[in-house]
Amino acid sequence: MVALSVIALQLPNGSFVLQRRAKGARFSPGKLGFFGGHAMPGERPLDTARRELQEETSLEVGENSLQQISEFEMKSDAGEEMLRFTIYRMPIKTADFTVHDGQGAEVYTRKEALSRADLTPSVKYALGKLLA
Repeated sequence: MVALSVIALQLPNGSFVLQRRAKGARFSPGKLGFFGGHAMPGERPLDTARRELQEETSLEVGENSLQQISEFEMKSDAGEEMLRFTIYRMPIKTADFTVHDGQGAEVYTRKEALSRADLTPSVKYALGKLLA
C-alpha cells in the first residue's frame, strides 16, 4: 500500500486551488489533483503534508495551518496498487503563489471541479463526499 498525504487548498470564497499534475506523473498524469504526495519511510502523515506542500509551492505552512479531514483508501487509476490518502484542508488568502511541481495551479468552485472529467479519482471522491 502506498501512503499519501494531500492538501485541499481553499480560498476565502470556498473555491479550491488544484494542481495540474505533470504529464509524466506516476498517478493521474495531466489531471487536476490536490497538492501533496508520498510519505517517506517512517514519516507521519502530517509531516508528509507539510514537506510536500513546502516542496511543491511557495506557501508558508504554519504549525496549525493544516486541518485533517479524513483518511480513505482506493485503487490507483492504473488499478493495481492500493493507495491510502490522508487529506488535509488548508485555508489560504489568495491563489497568488508559486507552484514548483506539476504544470501549475487552477482555481475552481466545488461544483465547477466536480463537473470536470479531468479530476484525479481522489479529488473527485474528496470533493464529492468529504469537502461538501
